[in-house]
Amino acid sequence: MPSGSRRLTPRDRRGLDERARRPDIPGAWLMAPAGHRDSEERMRYLFLAYGDEQHLNALSAGERDAFECACLANDEALRKSGHLIAVEELQSSSTATTVRVQNGKVSLSGGPYAETKEQLIRLFFIKARDLNEAIRVASKMPQARGGPIEVRPVAALDRQ
Repeated sequence: MPSGSRRLTPRDRRGLDERARRPDIPGAWLMAPAGHRDSEERMRYLFLAYGDEQHLNALSAGERDAFECACLANDEALRKSGHLIAVEELQSSSTATTVRVQNGKVSLSGGPYAETKEQLIRLFFIKARDLNEAIRVASKMPQARGGPIEVRPVAALDRQ
């Protein structure tokens, strides 16, 4: 099992769905390594929400308004519950610039780093007790219906 991971007990797995199961290790489930906790002993997580920009752009005005309203209502509910630290929507991936340095030479390319069907569309900084709670929060977000949400624990940086 990877360093920093442990098997979850049946109690730990309560409320998780099959996406939390580790497919590479029979019977194993994802579990966050020790990460940064705030003063309330809650972990901080970064949610990277992906979506198909072409699909989003093809929605009718009514569908787009309904989706945006659902997202805003979810953001407000997360804020009121104390989970939401910050959220930022990104401009289209066509506005991205990728920077590389190879052999001391800087090269730039327009657009996202990788050509994929789904693009990174929104970032959320979330507080949750543990990975299980973070997964439950992510699974209830409207963005999860349009694409995956990657959940990552935020590492504490020693800034002394």
